[in-house]
Amino acid sequence: MAQTENTLQISHINIRISISILVFKLFVVEIFSLAVVIAFYTLLFTAQNTSMIFVTIGSLSIPLLIILAILKFALTLFIIIQWINEYYEITTTAIFHRRGVIFRNEEKYLLTHIQMIVVHQTLIGRMFNF
Repeated sequence: MAQTENTLQISHINIRISISILVFKLFVVEIFSLAVVIAFYTLLFTAQNTSMIFVTIGSLSIPLLIILAILKFALTLFIIIQWINEYYEITTTAIFHRRGVIFRNEEKYLLTHIQMIVVHQTLIGRMFNF
């Protein structure tokens, strides 16, 4: 009785930058936007004329906060799209590094030119999978 092997043929593998890096970038955007809002309100409430504070709050704060929210959303969306569009594709003949949101950039490394690969990963890199 002949035993048949079930094998899986893989033509390529896609590898992205760790999701921990993406989360860190998004966290930095949140901290930066919070710092901008705190700075805005600090400057607003340190005005010497208290009657001007209420006029300024009513006339500037809502539109400025809407603009800041739109900018934060656009930056967050850009970071996520950039993360989605940057990856390595490993095939049986080459390694491709593809990146770019607006302008596409592709680098190709033939496996025949690669003689040795050294991987160095720190403890933090192992914890956060990068």
